[in-house]
Amino acid sequence: MTDIPKVEKINVILTRPTEYQSRTWCCGHYIIKDDVLTMTDKDGKPVVDLQGKTYSQRLDGENPRIIAACMTKKIRLELRGKSGKVAGFNRPLVYPKIGVA
Repeated sequence: MTDIPKVEKINVILTRPTEYQSRTWCCGHYIIKDDVLTMTDKDGKPVVDLQGKTYSQRLDGENPRIIAACMTKKIRLELRGKSGKVAGFNRPLVYPKIGVA
């Protein structure tokens, strides 16, 4: 019998819904083998970013879903080329209605 790890899927919420914008989210996939979490595609092939980097982390008793969620967000930023920018400045500003014309 082969020891092929099961590919797990995680959905990560990126922004909360507002009056003007619906919630945004992304999904990631990962496997766990020998207490090491590796981010993969849906078929179990390791994710590789534009610089050829793969994403793995030893769990050391940590919750794998939390680690996978953080890594999913990081991979998303890397693949979008936004790693050097400050997060949160790419959305429209929403000001509260204060009743002044």
